[in-house]
Amino acid sequence: MNSNAAANLRWTLLGCIILLYAVSFFLPAASSPGQLGPIRVNGTTISEGGQVLPPVHLSGFQAFDFAMRAYRIDWFANPVFWLGLIFLACRRWLLCGIAGAVALTLGLLTMLVFDAQEPELQTTWRSGYWTWLASMVVLTSTGWAGWYLSLRNRNQDFTPANPPAGSPAAS
Repeated sequence: MNSNAAANLRWTLLGCIILLYAVSFFLPAASSPGQLGPIRVNGTTISEGGQVLPPVHLSGFQAFDFAMRAYRIDWFANPVFWLGLIFLACRRWLLCGIAGAVALTLGLLTMLVFDAQEPELQTTWRSGYWTWLASMVVLTSTGWAGWYLSLRNRNQDFTPANPPAGSPAAS
C-alpha cells in the first residue's frame, strides 16, 4: 500500500470512529430505575421507603453530562478516547491502541462497578452505550493493527536485500 493510500485509510478510519462516537450521544444510553428512601419529618420516619420508582431514561448526552458532573471514573474514558484519536491522527499506533484499551476499560467500569446488585434496580444498557463502547473497540483495533503493520513494514525494510544505510552489509 503506498503512503497516499495509507494516509487516506487513516483519515477514513478516524472519521468513522468519530462518527460512531458522535452517533452514540444521540441514541438512548441507559434506563435506570430508582428506589425511594425513607421519608422523615422532624426526625420521625413516616415511611420506610423501598418502593421502586419508574426508570429514568438517559440519552448519550445526558449520561455524559451526569457522569461528568458526578466525577465518575467511567467518564474519564472520554478524554482518554480523545487522546487516542490524536495519537491516531499522528500515526502513533501503539499509543493509540493503548489509549483505546484504557478508554474501553474505563467505559466498562460503568457496567461492572456502578450497577446495582438488586435485580429490580439493574440498569438496562441501551444502544447508545454499546455504540460508545464500539467506538473505543474500533479505536483500539485500529491502533494495534497500525502498530503491527508498521512493525511488519519496518522489518521488511531491513531484510538482507535492503540493509540499513551505514550497516556492514550495506558496503
